[in-house]
Amino acid sequence: MWRPQADHASARGWRVIVPDLRGYGETTVVPGATTLETFARDIAALLDHLGIDYRATLAGVTVPTCVVVGTDDDFTPVAEAERMHEQIPGSSLVVIEGTGHLPNLERPAEVDAVLDALLRSVVAPG
Repeated sequence: MWRPQADHASARGWRVIVPDLRGYGETTVVPGATTLETFARDIAALLDHLGIDYRATLAGVTVPTCVVVGTDDDFTPVAEAERMHEQIPGSSLVVIEGTGHLPNLERPAEVDAVLDALLRSVVAPG
């Protein structure tokens, strides 16, 4: 699902972490419904394995951050994205018009431009 953005960023020299959630991507579909709690545990285990600290609260984020949301996202409404943006110091908020929960697939060029701007704000690739 994030392959276009992962390929885009990694081609520019960035380290990219894209988890393959159960039943998505290249993993096999598991019987029944996989809960959000299970996905969260899987992600936490991956981040622990990679040595990435994910436990800090949003207010403790100290890296450049861009919250991206689609105007028609039913899973993460714009209001929730705005709250995240307000809690992350120095973050930016980009609302992609006319997209739902997957603006990276619905408008990949726009999301790529947002990703480029965020990454360039940190350091030049390479």
